[in-house]
Amino acid sequence: MEKITRILGTCSIIIGVLAATTTLLFLVKPIRFFLFAAMLSGLIGFLASNIYIFLNLRYKVSEKKVTPGTLGILLCSVPIIMILVVKALHHP
Repeated sequence: MEKITRILGTCSIIIGVLAATTTLLFLVKPIRFFLFAAMLSGLIGFLASNIYIFLNLRYKVSEKKVTPGTLGILLCSVPIIMILVVKALHHP
């Protein structure tokens, strides 16, 4: 079980970085594909992070306060936060 949670934690961080990167690309050059990719990768990373946290709590794999699942959730939240901020700033 420890190997599965380690793989899920690593995947959630990698997908979170991908989501943050595509969000920044969307902010630099507003193409709808970047928005779609950011939201999709954020959703997939969020699911992977939640599964990691569930398995970690259920089987007590890691007792750390900051786990890869927590970092993955923070990174996967970047697209939604940034898009909401941009929409709020550009609202007439």
